[in-house]
Amino acid sequence: MPEQEITEQEQQAILLDTANEILTYRIKTSNHDRRYIKTQEEKLQELSLTSHLDTSSLDPAQSGLLLEALFLIKMQDLGIPITCSTGQEDMQGIDFFLFDDFIPTDVTSNPNPGRIASKLQRDIPTTI
Repeated sequence: MPEQEITEQEQQAILLDTANEILTYRIKTSNHDRRYIKTQEEKLQELSLTSHLDTSSLDPAQSGLLLEALFLIKMQDLGIPITCSTGQEDMQGIDFFLFDDFIPTDVTSNPNPGRIASKLQRDIPTTI
């Protein structure tokens, strides 16, 4: 049976749901870091108010989270083993682990070359 094509609205719903799941998991696994939880809960609240994505008006925090969600979805679609980081690991700059916890990975949407260069160091997670 041929696959049904997913509408843009359905794709957006999947993206928002995935972002929500990432935030919820990280809040639960943050070891009760109040500042981190507050920041993540604010993102979660903003996300809950979003029913339609207008990519021209996303703030950097939203675009970063949505990029992480898109990355997770696509890696799963490709069959690449991927695990979401905990809240504690997120605070250390790790967004995901690829290949069964073998490769800690940071997903960034920051277009600033200096910021990207600062993330590309041997002792910190791979930046994509």
